[in-house]
Amino acid sequence: MDKRAIITGASSGIGYAISEAALNQGYLVTGQGRDFSKVPRQPTTTVVLDLADTRAVKEYCQSVRKDSAPLDLLVLNAGCGQFGSLEQFSGDQIESMIAVNVTANLLILAAVMPKMKAQKTGDVVLIGSESALVGAKQGSVYCAGKFALRGIAQSLQAECAGTGVRVILVNPGPVRSNFFNNLNFEPEHGNEHAMAPQDVAQCVFDTLALPRTVIVEEVNLQTSKRVFVKKQPTN
Repeated sequence: MDKRAIITGASSGIGYAISEAALNQGYLVTGQGRDFSKVPRQPTTTVVLDLADTRAVKEYCQSVRKDSAPLDLLVLNAGCGQFGSLEQFSGDQIESMIAVNVTANLLILAAVMPKMKAQKTGDVVLIGSESALVGAKQGSVYCAGKFALRGIAQSLQAECAGTGVRVILVNPGPVRSNFFNNLNFEPEHGNEHAMAPQDVAQCVFDTLALPRTVIVEEVNLQTSKRVFVKKQPTN
């Protein structure tokens, strides 16, 4: 039977790279994203969904619960980042970031975990961040979300022990993607300062290829050099 995967944030960056790698490995991929119009290679099925819209996420989760087909892989990749001193964030901005980085992930997990536990098999991959490991200046809201994701992963690993379900947290350092499009800084040029989305995708599937008796709880990826630069203003 065909393997089935759900991948959030599949319309760009790491999520797209993971989606493409999954398709190459024969998965039927349901890709969630906000806009697939410019995606070079479409997932098997697309779900256009803004994860900041909690009501819409709940409706999507109802459809996941009703789907009786087995699910082999869930990759929770979607996230958003804004940076600045905490007092610079409005209440709406904080709510939106937490909705995408934490609440949506919890809701989707709550819909998927019963299915995987009943199957006695399945893989859950959470794409975290180096910001899940150490708090950073001007990163309070973003780090809060990623620290929460790490706690979710650790709790689920304990809950799933002995069930046949693997839960893996992958924490990449700088990745050259559209994550930095709306930020005023970016990694310095050069592969030594930022990894490619495909590097993270390869790490995910290399980890999944290990025997199911081997449990990799957390993978931390970092570049050989770590330098950020301010973007030059455009006229």
